[in-house]
Amino acid sequence: MNIRQIDAFRATYLMGSVSRAAEMLHISQPSVSRLVSDLERSVGFKLFDRTARGLVATEEGRRLYSSVERSFIGLREIRNAATAIRTLGSGDISLGVIPALAYSVSPLAAARMQKESSDLQLNVSVRTTQQIIEKIETHQFDLGLISPIHEPANVSTYYRTSTRYVCLLPNHHPMAAVEAPIDLMSLRDDDFVAFDSLYLSLISDNEVYQFIQSRARLSSHSSPVVAAMAEATGAVAIVDPFTANFVAHSEKIIIKPLLQDIRFQIAVVGRPTLSLVAQRFVTILASQISEWLASKDAQPAAL
Repeated sequence: MNIRQIDAFRATYLMGSVSRAAEMLHISQPSVSRLVSDLERSVGFKLFDRTARGLVATEEGRRLYSSVERSFIGLREIRNAATAIRTLGSGDISLGVIPALAYSVSPLAAARMQKESSDLQLNVSVRTTQQIIEKIETHQFDLGLISPIHEPANVSTYYRTSTRYVCLLPNHHPMAAVEAPIDLMSLRDDDFVAFDSLYLSLISDNEVYQFIQSRARLSSHSSPVVAAMAEATGAVAIVDPFTANFVAHSEKIIIKPLLQDIRFQIAVVGRPTLSLVAQRFVTILASQISEWLASKDAQPAAL
């Protein structure tokens, strides 16, 4: 018994004649007849009776066809699954995202990916950069959207860019109406809400770091929390533009550019080997970040 014999039997059963089965399979009638006869010898029973209306399956033939059709349904499911994988119609992706990008880039990218992949299973978890890297290394995450200080080891970097930090000022601040970028050193009489001190020490020069730390009365490792505390308390904060967007419509906060060039690093990282659907998601994430940074929403009002 072989697959060509099964194909000939199934076609003959469905079409009701050898000639139409031959047309369906694009082979000659004698070939179909021979294949069906070979299958009958192999299984040990007759598959068709010849009648005035054509070939009619025997009881044994009908029972065999039921098994054959179940196998073909399984093959179709395999073909459909392969097509879905090839065309990015399905797949599983686990993404780790830092808080600053969790409510802007990642949901927009997820929406775009969902339109392309109808059966995609995407799980998004909010973690710190270091936690994301560790989970990629241990195969708990496929991809990460992080803000690295140095090139992360043991994971692959698929996209990297940076943008300038901005300053959040209370709307009643004397510098709020100034058109020029804000010089941090001119804010010596203001209280600050500080982001994670270790991160701040690495992204800025020592003078800026010491200045902000000396003025900080509040701090958090979560940039959205920093922005929320700045809005609630009227303190000054230095945040990335994604975070600043959370309070962009606040009546209490003014977003201003900084004189100091302090940069927010952004990277899409992941396992060294990615599925096709994960590779496509990397492209969408990179595109979404670039588009967001180019949009007016990412620009401080004074620029």
